[in-house]
Amino acid sequence: QFFIEKHDLTTYDPVRSLRQGSIAGLYIAPTMHVWMTKVLPYLCSLLKFVPKSFSPVPMTVLDMLVFQPFVMATNLFWLEFSRELSLEDSISNIKKKAGIALKHAWMYFPAIAFVNFAFVPGPLRTPYFTSFNIFFAMYMSFLQNHDKQEPTPQKAIVMEKAYRLGFLPSKESMLSGAGVLAVGNLA
Repeated sequence: QFFIEKHDLTTYDPVRSLRQGSIAGLYIAPTMHVWMTKVLPYLCSLLKFVPKSFSPVPMTVLDMLVFQPFVMATNLFWLEFSRELSLEDSISNIKKKAGIALKHAWMYFPAIAFVNFAFVPGPLRTPYFTSFNIFFAMYMSFLQNHDKQEPTPQKAIVMEKAYRLGFLPSKESMLSGAGVLAVGNLA
């Protein structure tokens, strides 16, 4: 809230931070740990062309194509459900925001995942990946809460920068609000 959205102490929402921190600690971290230590090695063992040492390329591809879509959708579901306690709103949130979140995850995580699977020992993979995931969590927080805020002149400046840098397809997307999703990486 402080870094991306430029809130000060008067507009900071501690309940929002508690909700999102709880989801990260009680859902995302355990899910990531089980994925990296149990599920992903098992899936790679089923692939006949992957050597026993687990090639980092198939592991990265599986991580990006299986785990990332799952974790993006469920994270967006729980973020909305923890705020509104509405199943319909939570499903709508996935439909509205999962595509753009996944697109940005696929731009951010592949190199991190490859290094993780190629060079980081098994027991340290989850903490390594989590250290980078903190920054993506800030983006997810922005993505989840941007449409609940009043527009500010600063947001218009950031959106204009996003358009000039190619994060937004057109100036019309800035006006429609669809482009706001892409500016999380710029803050």
